[in-house]
Amino acid sequence: MAKRPGNEARVFDGPSFAFTPDRLRQACQLVADTGGRRLWRDDRCQQLVVRVGRRGGVFYRYGRDHRAGTVVNQRIGEVSGPNAVSLEAARKRCNELRYDPEAQATIPKRRASNNSPALAEIWPQYIDAISTGKFSMSRRRRALRPTTIKAYDELYKAHLQRHSEKNLHWLAKNLPGLFETIGTVGREDAERLKPSPAQANKLLQVCKNLFEFARRMGRWNEPNPAIDPMTGETYIRFEMPKREVRLTPAQAKRLYAAMQAKGQFWCDFFAVVALTGRRLSNVRELKWENIDLENRLIIDAPETMKNNEPNICPLSDTVLEILRRRKAEAEEDAVYVFPGRKPGMPIMNPDHAWDEIRTAAKLKKVRIHDLRHNAASWASGAGHSQATVGKFLSQKSIQSTSRYTHANVEDAMKASRSVEETWLKATQPTSAG
Repeated sequence: MAKRPGNEARVFDGPSFAFTPDRLRQACQLVADTGGRRLWRDDRCQQLVVRVGRRGGVFYRYGRDHRAGTVVNQRIGEVSGPNAVSLEAARKRCNELRYDPEAQATIPKRRASNNSPALAEIWPQYIDAISTGKFSMSRRRRALRPTTIKAYDELYKAHLQRHSEKNLHWLAKNLPGLFETIGTVGREDAERLKPSPAQANKLLQVCKNLFEFARRMGRWNEPNPAIDPMTGETYIRFEMPKREVRLTPAQAKRLYAAMQAKGQFWCDFFAVVALTGRRLSNVRELKWENIDLENRLIIDAPETMKNNEPNICPLSDTVLEILRRRKAEAEEDAVYVFPGRKPGMPIMNPDHAWDEIRTAAKLKKVRIHDLRHNAASWASGAGHSQATVGKFLSQKSIQSTSRYTHANVEDAMKASRSVEETWLKATQPTSAG
C-alpha cells in the first residue's frame, strides 16, 4: 500500500520518533528551515535525545538517574560535521552512561561557578548589544526601541540589581525561586507585598535572552536555565487573564468628549489609534512618507513593525479627513504626523495625556492598547471573520507590500469602515426626530 503524502513529515510533530540517519538529517533540515529549537526522544533507545538548533543536532542522554535521584543531561556528540557521532555509537554511549559507573566518571565536570561573569559585568554589555542591534533573538538583527530598553533596565533594577555582585551560575540556580516568589508573593524589598505574575513572566524572558547572549559571547557554556530541555521552549509561565475590551456606545461617547476637551492634537492622535487599531508605537512614529492619501493607505516598512513584516493599513473616511487636515496644517518639511516638542522627533510619551482623558471619561482601567482590542471587538461584532479582522489589525505580505492583493485590502477596508460606523454612531450627536 502506497504511503500517503506527508506521513513522513508528520513523524516530527510529536515528542519522539525512531531515530534513523535519514530522519535525523530531515529533522535538522526542518529546524534550519523553520527556525527555533526542537528536542526529540529516540523510540529505540531510552534516554537518548537529539536537540536540534540553528547550528545542527546534538545527541544527549537526558532522563532521571533513579539511583542518585537526579535529572541527568549529558552531552554525547554532534549529529553531523567533522566530529559527528554515528547513531549506533550514540545509542551505545547512552546505555553505557546509564549502567556503567566507569563511563559516568569520564563525563567532564562542569566549569567552576566563579568563572562565569557577575551580573554587574554582563548586564551593561547585554543592554549595549540590544541597544545597537549587535545582539537579537530574532533572525533580523535590529536595535530594540528605547522604551523596551528602559523597561528592561527597570526590571533589572527592581529584581536583580541588589544581586549584581552574584554571577550567572548563581542566577541559573536561583532563577526558579525568583520567578515563583515574584509571581506569587511579590518583590523581596517591597514595603507591601503584591504578587506580580506579569513581572515574573517578563523576568523569565529577559533572563532567557541574557543567558543566550552570554553563550554567544563565550561566557556561558551550560544549558539555558529558562529553557525546558524537553521542548526547547521557555518554561511554563504564569497564565495571564485575557483582557476583553469592548466599549459601549455610552463609554465611547464619554471618551470622545474627553478627547475633544484635551485639544485637537490629542483628539486626532487617539482617534487614529481607536479607528485604525494600530499599535501605539506605529501611530506615535507615523511618518508622512509612509502615507498614500490618494489611495487611502498607510504602508509600513518591516523594521517599524513588531512582527518584522511589511504592513498595510486602509484608511476610513474619518481617519483620512484627520490626516488631510493635519497635512494641510503641517510645516512643509514635517517628518512625523504627530511631532514632538523636539524638532524632527515624534511625541515621546502620550501616557500623561491619556491618563487625563480616561479619568475625565470615568474609564480609569482602559489602557491605550485597549483601543486596539476594542477595534478588534467592534470589527468582530460587525460580522467580519477572524481572518479579516487580522488583516485589518496587521496586514501581512510574504515578501513586500507590492504583493498585496486588492481583495486583501478590500477585506481590511470593510472592517475599518465597520469600526468607523460604530464609532460615529456612538460619538456623533443624534438629530431629534
